[in-house]
Amino acid sequence: MSRRTLVISDLHLGRGGIDLPRALEPVIAEADELVLNGDVAELHLPDHRDDAARGVESLRRRAERLGIGITFLAGNHDPLIGPRRHLHLADGAIFATHGDAVHPSLAPWSPSASALQEAYLSRLESFAPQERSRLESVLSASRDAASREWERNALSRGSGRPWRLLSRPLALLRISLFWREYPGLVADFALRHAPEAKFVLVGHSHRPGAWRIGERTILNTGAFRVPHQPHAVLLDDTSIALVRLVRSGRRYRLAAPSSERHWSLPTPERTAARAFEGSRRPSTSPIAEEAAATSARLAPVSMPLRAHT
Repeated sequence: MSRRTLVISDLHLGRGGIDLPRALEPVIAEADELVLNGDVAELHLPDHRDDAARGVESLRRRAERLGIGITFLAGNHDPLIGPRRHLHLADGAIFATHGDAVHPSLAPWSPSASALQEAYLSRLESFAPQERSRLESVLSASRDAASREWERNALSRGSGRPWRLLSRPLALLRISLFWREYPGLVADFALRHAPEAKFVLVGHSHRPGAWRIGERTILNTGAFRVPHQPHAVLLDDTSIALVRLVRSGRRYRLAAPSSERHWSLPTPERTAARAFEGSRRPSTSPIAEEAAATSARLAPVSMPLRAHT
């Protein structure tokens, strides 16, 4: 029987609104494995931390009750939610990571962008030169930079509310430019760090979509926060699809996959389930687990967006 893996991102639990773990139960019930690809919860902001932790625990319990395996990948809003920052699926044909590490400032629109980049590069320079181009090193540096940002925000009681962007028109311009460049940055990142991957799954920018760049297809699952266009990647033994999540009342459901956003995997005999066999699932606790120390330097070069489906 074919096993199904569901990948979503950018839930930002703890910011109020509907009860997302409850709302998503009909969606996750259709999968055997759930991958949460970063920015799951606002665990590092004083104004949101308690609600975020309760949301993570609620999501974990619901998945457990349904018999669904759950894997947390850390993002820049929850850098210490678990030890993993990337995942290979389908024997390497699919590479998943949150996507903040593709840019040295993580979030170029942030008021802390310069400090983030300084922390990122400082962390990379702390490693031996021969280690600085490794994937684990890049991810370690971005985790360290994100952790420092949230430490500063916690001390200042910063909340990072989206509506504050309205008073920062330059930030809105930077977001627009980042949206345009982001698929190319992701393609560059994959070329350097996961060259065997044919599909790259990210979130982070909150802009959902599918882009064909060179030999790779970039899939972005969007976000449950602004601009409120959540999508999911649905993966089985032979295919992968980007599917819109439709809200009906206080529940979400999967829309029917379109043929334009449905692809066959390059090696059908290799199953996504094998990526989980024999591996220890990362902790689902909201309490931080230290990442393995690693290193790398990344100076992303934007590639033109050559195709969009």
